[in-house]
Amino acid sequence: FNTAVNKANLYLRVDNNRLDFSSLEPNFTGNGTHGFTDFVYAPQKNFQDQQRLDVTVNSLLEIVPRPLTPNATIIWEKESTPGAWTSVNTSNQNTTQSTWRQANAVSAHAGNYRYRVSSTRVPGLMLSSEPIIVATTEVFTASPSVGQALYNGNITAMTWRTDPAYATGTSGYKGMFLYEYDDRYQIKEAQYANPNFSANTFALEGNRFRETGFTYDPNGNLLTLKRYNLSQTKIHDFTYSYQARSNRLTS
Repeated sequence: FNTAVNKANLYLRVDNNRLDFSSLEPNFTGNGTHGFTDFVYAPQKNFQDQQRLDVTVNSLLEIVPRPLTPNATIIWEKESTPGAWTSVNTSNQNTTQSTWRQANAVSAHAGNYRYRVSSTRVPGLMLSSEPIIVATTEVFTASPSVGQALYNGNITAMTWRTDPAYATGTSGYKGMFLYEYDDRYQIKEAQYANPNFSANTFALEGNRFRETGFTYDPNGNLLTLKRYNLSQTKIHDFTYSYQARSNRLTS
């Protein structure tokens, strides 16, 4: 609107949209000055361009914000506790702050992120993104002992299949879990597989429905557990605590 011939007579209102500074700044003639009769641009709604980012451990993690102008200053934040946000600009490997980057992601990088942007050209306005969920996934490595027969009473594998629902025209379902144990016969891995009942074989499905990261205390109580979903994304990273000198779960 800055090029409008009659802009001095315009009452311009663009608040409560999701405009970034690349759209707002061209309407200003200087820092905080414009040629309109009135210009209402604040507040703006939070950006919702990206709400989730799944990244494999040891691969590139990079969050890309809305376009930044030379007048803009961006603050990257991570949710430290529910509702509390802490700046992570200093840990950003992109020193220009134009993206938030970690060349080799680790599990500690998982969490909720957001960015906030201000501009010297557009006073009184702080733009913000909605929380961006960053989830890390471990690289799947098949254990050589998975699927080997056991003769100690522990379950090696479990398969199932269902018939199609009557008159629906759909196919049946099939699946398989293979189990691995530690030297105390405690389960330490459950891997999902696609069984071939005709050939009596199976194909591992990576992190799909995988349950891993089992650790135990000396009493055999479960301490940690990680679970993955259909899309091979880690959805749970549980840590368990017990009452001192007892096996009673506290959290």
